[in-house]
Formats: sequence, C-alpha cells, structure tokens
Amino acid sequence: MEKLLSLLTLVALLCLGTLAYASDFSYEGSFVKDDEVQLFNFSIGTTSNVTLRTFSFTGGVNAHNSTILSGGFDPIVALFGGSEPLKGFYINHNDDNPSNPPDPVTGDSWDSYLNMSLTPGSYTVALMQYGNFYKSGTGNDAGPVFTRLGQGNYTAALEGGTAGIPFWISDNEMNPPLGATQRDGHWAIDILNVQNSTLGSTIVTPEPVSSALFLLGGAALAIKKRKAKISA
Repeated sequence: MEKLLSLLTLVALLCLGTLAYASDFSYEGSFVKDDEVQLFNFSIGTTSNVTLRTFSFTGGVNAHNSTILSGGFDPIVALFGGSEPLKGFYINHNDDNPSNPPDPVTGDSWDSYLNMSLTPGSYTVALMQYGNFYKSGTGNDAGPVFTRLGQGNYTAALEGGTAGIPFWISDNEMNPPLGATQRDGHWAIDILNVQNSTLGSTIVTPEPVSSALFLLGGAALAIKKRKAKISA
C-alpha cells in the first residue's frame, strides 16, 4: 500500500509539474504598410502571470537574448480570449509604457508592455501600429475591428509625413519639438510565462474587388485569345 501511495504521489507531482511548466517565446518580423496587424496565439494550463512586451520602437534584448535595434514604428498590443483569431473576446491593450527605456532618438518610451494574471485557456495577441486601435463595441460575434484597417499608409497624414510612405512618428512634446520622422516596419515581441505559443496570421489591406475582377477578366481574355490561335 505504501508503495502504491508513493507511486500515486509521484504521478500527481509530475502532472502538477507539467501543468505549471511555462516558457518564454520571442518573435520578430516586419510590416510593409501601416495598417497591418500581426496575430499570435498562446495557451496556459494553469493560472499564470503573462507578460507581453515589444521592442519595435526602442529596441533592446529579447527573451531569447537577441539584440533588437531601435528605429521601428510605435506599436500597440491587444489581448483577446479564445484560440480562433479575431473571434475571441477583448481583454485589454497597451500603447505606451513610461517605465520602458527611452528611444535614443526621440527620448520617448513608446514600446508596449502588458502584464496580466490569466486563467487557463487559449488566447490571441494582436500587434499593430499606433493609430490602428481595436474598435470596441463592434460585437464579439463579428470579431475585433481595427480602426485603420484598409487605410494603407495612414501615418503620413496622422503624423505629418510624406504621403504614400509608411511608418511616420511625430512628437510635439520635446523642446524643441520633433517634426515628422520616418521609422521602419520591423517589430519584435516577447510572450512570457505561457505553456505554448505560435505565430498567427497577418491581417493586411484587402485587395479591392474591382481590381481583382479586372485581373480575373484579363486572365480569362488571354486564355480565350490563346485558344483562338491554337484553333486557327
């Protein structure tokens, strides 16, 4: 009996250790346009204190000990419950964290940092650029909507940059104020203290229907002409 109890105790401890096991995940990538949204999925098996932190703006050393350069865009992170991208319920978001190290050019701390205690389950993280906020109140059934999705390179108008060129920032609080400055599209994010994590899809500006139909029509016409030449 004592051997059986010892065995059961060992099994229970192993199970608890498995449930409590947590890892840190680091991702890097790049946007092409201002309105892109990058998704990530993660899950936890026990109540955990989960941290999301970005390095797009200021740079730094991520959880995998890689050095991320400064000079990227001003990021936002948003957290949703559920494993299906854009169908979960909104939980929280973060734009700027004043406790982050300042950017060497602007002196601003515009990287994102979100730390929350989460219950076991699956979650989705959205990474986007400043101005492309989650639009609350749209209804969970429709999934989250981002305010700048479909607007391409919107930061030029928002921050006073050159039209058609992405990734602009401006800072009127500096002395003297900093005018519009172009950054680049690289991003980096850590998802800390979770059981597993995967890179999700990238939401991009949808192609206009008229353009798609035009291309399909052109392809059909080309095929028709080719067939006519073969018949001749």
